[in-house]
Amino acid sequence: MYDAILCMAVFRHGDLGTQHPESCAHRITFEAFEVTVTDLARCLKPRGYLVVEHSNFRFSDTAVAAQFECVARRSCTTTDCQRTPLFGPNNRLLETPTCIEIAFRKQAEKGKTPAINATSK
Repeated sequence: MYDAILCMAVFRHGDLGTQHPESCAHRITFEAFEVTVTDLARCLKPRGYLVVEHSNFRFSDTAVAAQFECVARRSCTTTDCQRTPLFGPNNRLLETPTCIEIAFRKQAEKGKTPAINATSK
């Protein structure tokens, strides 16, 4: 189990930033992205961090995102978003957002309190 997983520019295809297609399905799919981030979430400790930045998809569009809270966003400048276009769950191009969620903290399991490290004296 990991405390943090950083995914920086790994869930993307370079051709999508230069060709600007209406669909990404011929290069990369949301379904494959969702399967992969769901598996990564399984490997993350409760209260662990997942960062997904410069991806062609939004983590917040996945079903597993319900287990997380957003802890950081970044503003999208025109240049940033043109280099990394966003596609939705249907693999279709999305409008350029004004900001995007990039860092998430996995919620603690319901009914379980996080362990506290205490030292006896």
